[in-house]
Amino acid sequence: MDEVKAVGVKDLKNDLSSFLRDVKAGSRILVTDRGTVVAELRQPGAGAQQLVADSEIEEWVSEGR
Repeated sequence: MDEVKAVGVKDLKNDLSSFLRDVKAGSRILVTDRGTVVAELRQPGAGAQQLVADSEIEEWVSEGR
């Protein structure tokens, strides 16, 4: 399973290269602002299958299936 890390905006800014290397290695980074998650960094395409599945389900619902 991929590693999930949380990092504050200030720490992300100060060490962006390191966090991008972690993402490249497969980690997901949750970016927080005052303890609230405001963004997620992950490899491109990660979760794309779920987006396709969600859009397919929406299509089925609109067709009444």
